[in-house]
Amino acid sequence: MNRFRDWIERRAHIGMMLDVYRRRGLIMEGKFLRAAPWYMVAEKSHYLNKYGRLPTSEDATGDRKGIFLVSQLLGGGPKIYRPTAEETEALEHVELRLPVSDYEQPFETFAVEFPAAYASKRKIPEVSGPGESDPYLAIAHRAASWLLVGVFMEGNIVDIIGVDLTDSGRSMEATLDNNVAEGAHAKNLKRLLRVTLNSCLLLTNYGCVRVGYDDPKGVKKLKERANRNDAQAEWHRHLLAATPVVYRVDQHIKLFRERRYVRRDGDGESGRQVGPHWRNGHWCWQPHGPGNTLRKKIMRPGLFVNPHLFFGQMSDTNVTMTTGGAGRGPDGSPGPTPGQGGEAAADRGQV
Repeated sequence: MNRFRDWIERRAHIGMMLDVYRRRGLIMEGKFLRAAPWYMVAEKSHYLNKYGRLPTSEDATGDRKGIFLVSQLLGGGPKIYRPTAEETEALEHVELRLPVSDYEQPFETFAVEFPAAYASKRKIPEVSGPGESDPYLAIAHRAASWLLVGVFMEGNIVDIIGVDLTDSGRSMEATLDNNVAEGAHAKNLKRLLRVTLNSCLLLTNYGCVRVGYDDPKGVKKLKERANRNDAQAEWHRHLLAATPVVYRVDQHIKLFRERRYVRRDGDGESGRQVGPHWRNGHWCWQPHGPGNTLRKKIMRPGLFVNPHLFFGQMSDTNVTMTTGGAGRGPDGSPGPTPGQGGEAAADRGQV
């Protein structure tokens, strides 16, 4: 079973999403999302049938953002990047030290699928209960002056932020801090957003290569059935629309470095062993060319110190993140401690 298509089928009506896309039921105008009259009628009918009431403005805001992102992804043909757990962990530790105006992504709407081993360590609390959900994927939609990013869970929950791309005086990292307020899910949400935005920058800056479908033979059969003149043709067209094309980075890039490190005392003698920890990488404009007069955007990868002392998967490295120093725990002891990051919260809605 195609994991993405299975997720879409369980959480969204594919035909309705395609209809929203084709008929422009939801339109992005700057930072505002405008609903067409026919969409508002359908929205009210849906709420009356399902909940016995009309949607509140809060309901509509959260729902429309999630539906808009999914409809844009499906309508344009879903394009997805699937980093490994190790790559995802490394991208989490690259700070977005770029002006928001320098942000790029390979397609207008693009998705990043989180590997299960990583997602299980980055759970997000449920809105209406004590439970937690594994994040499944993020969808980023870039308009002319506005970026909308949604982190979708395995359950029917979505966290969404918006970024004003005209605010060139602010970095993407600072924007994450300001867009995501304090909350129980803050740290994990910011990590997931950083992975998503770093993935988009990585594929745009270093090249994006089309890998293709997960199951080319299955897609060929779907295309044949979608072209038939029978009652099942439309359903197969919907399945085909929900089948993603996978992309990868064009170059072989080491997303993180490793180093063995022993703290030494002032007399130069070997001291105690420093525990495993991350030192964050970052994006920057690198001078190059004649007299260093030219600039190119590069990613300086994060550094994982003393990986030989860490026993487990990379997705378990919930360790101190630093840009310098030895990475100490809150109690002053070395070793793995919960990651330090900006606090976060965002719009949440049902899709």
